Formats: sequence, C-alpha cells, structure tokens
Amino acid sequence: MRKGSKLRLARPEERDRRRLERPQTDWDRLHGLVLAYRQGDLPVARQYLATHVPDHPQRVIDLLEVWAREMNEDEPRKEAEALLFGLRQMH
Repeated sequence: MRKGSKLRLARPEERDRRRLERPQTDWDRLHGLVLAYRQGDLPVARQYLATHVPDHPQRVIDLLEVWAREMNEDEPRKEAEALLFGLRQMH
C-alpha cells in the first residue's frame, strides 16, 4: 500500500479473504497463517499450514521469522514471535 511518499506492505487483515483462502503465493500463505492463528490459535494455524502448505511449510515459517524480525510495531511482532514459538514446538 502507498501512504504518502512511503511504501508499506499490506497487513493480513487488509488482504482479500478469498485470496488467503485460496493462496497463490507464499506471501498469501503467510498472511493466511497469521489470520488463522488469530482465529483459533495454534491448532487452527497448524491446520492452515497442513492444508495450504503440506509439502513445504518451512518456507512459510521462514517468512514468518523475517516478518517477526523486521516488524517495527510491538503487537504484530509479539504475535509473530508467539506463533513461531508454537510452530517450533510441533517439530
């Protein structure tokens, strides 16, 4: 999204739900994962990964790590860190 002269990435809640329910890119899958976590915590997030990224979930988890590291706002960063912690427990 463009805001003034700065460019920023859209947040998961700003994305079209239909695109996240039928993801086409890993970015779609990352945002879908975050929204699934918000909807039902770790069980729903894990199910989202199993459904939408059965062959390569680590790629989306890696994107989540970057998201957490680069996020400059506390709330989304803490959310991403909590999700990462929970997903790491499943291995």
